[in-house]
Amino acid sequence: MLLALLLAAAQPTAPVAAPAPAAAVRPDAMELVGVLNPEGPMVDMVVRTFTDSMRSVVETNEDYQELERDYPGISRAIVDAMAQAMRADLIADLPVNHRRYARFYAERFTPGEIAELIRFYSSSAGQRLIAAKFAKLDAKPLMEEFAENPESQVSQQHIRDMNRAATSSIIGEMSADDRNALLIFARTPVFVKVTAARGSMEELEAQIANEPDPALDKALEEAANSVIEKFTGKKSGAQ
Repeated sequence: MLLALLLAAAQPTAPVAAPAPAAAVRPDAMELVGVLNPEGPMVDMVVRTFTDSMRSVVETNEDYQELERDYPGISRAIVDAMAQAMRADLIADLPVNHRRYARFYAERFTPGEIAELIRFYSSSAGQRLIAAKFAKLDAKPLMEEFAENPESQVSQQHIRDMNRAATSSIIGEMSADDRNALLIFARTPVFVKVTAARGSMEELEAQIANEPDPALDKALEEAANSVIEKFTGKKSGAQ
């Protein structure tokens, strides 16, 4: 039940392509999404996960190991450059993704209900819950699974498992005041609707995570190639 309180506090762990422009969404829904998805913590969480996963790949990949032997420091530089490309792409995609989440909330919650959600998640207890969610959310197992099988798809169950794991950690560390605020909110009708919407939100997150992002693919490749050229003095593929 408590998992639903933290619903959608995190953007998808995989960056996504911007869909075609859509009609404007309700301002109150956009405000709620902004509260639930603060740019800094969300972007930092995804970049941290990407960086950790890429370092694991680099450490076990024979081609990268050979490059590292010939050009010490190149592996870390490649990962750092790719992480910066990832960060830029995430920030560029935020407005589009925020509108998609805002439409989700606008279709399911009345203006009064959204106002209730904004009040709770903007409170000191709500803000601490959101911050803790981003700090605890761990997509590394998912990234490692995809590294082993690049054809895998993010599923609703993947999203649910990550949220559950993060929420379990958060609950055990909550203060008495925050736990009390959470329990009071859990008695409200809007909480019931948040709980009921959980599955649909997980489906949306999985859908977004699985969308291709050719712009990001190109940016990551260019970032890696730029480092390789800097270290080796050769264009990628020529070394």
